[in-house]
Amino acid sequence: TNPDQNNRVDAQDYTITATYQPVFLPKLSLDASLTYEKILDNKDIFNAIPSSFEKFTFDSNALIYSGGISYEGIFKGLGARIYGSYAKTMKENPQRYADAVISIWYKNKWVTPIVTLEKTYLNDHVKRQESFNANLVTFSLRKEF
Repeated sequence: TNPDQNNRVDAQDYTITATYQPVFLPKLSLDASLTYEKILDNKDIFNAIPSSFEKFTFDSNALIYSGGISYEGIFKGLGARIYGSYAKTMKENPQRYADAVISIWYKNKWVTPIVTLEKTYLNDHVKRQESFNANLVTFSLRKEF
């Protein structure tokens, strides 16, 4: 709830997730999930004529699919993960969103350098000018204590 803008958003997520780690390859991990999201968005908008507030309702539902595969110890501390997600919204604002990520890291006793490549896009079917796509490269360092 945002009282400054008389805005309230309720989001309900229902998720089912599955993971698999084979006994014969314990460093391999597979995961997948499916989420149904219900969004209820209400806002009071001021209308100058007749000088009153009108309730604006923006309800939407989304289906979100995601999954990935990880492998630790490819060679010594080298690991990798490939992950992807796809979301589809319905009702008032139909959109499609997708994201694909590849991460590679080298785990050692000092610090773990990580390189991540990501491709993402959004297709807005109502406001096409708000659609976008992006390519991202991220370098990070992780230290475990």
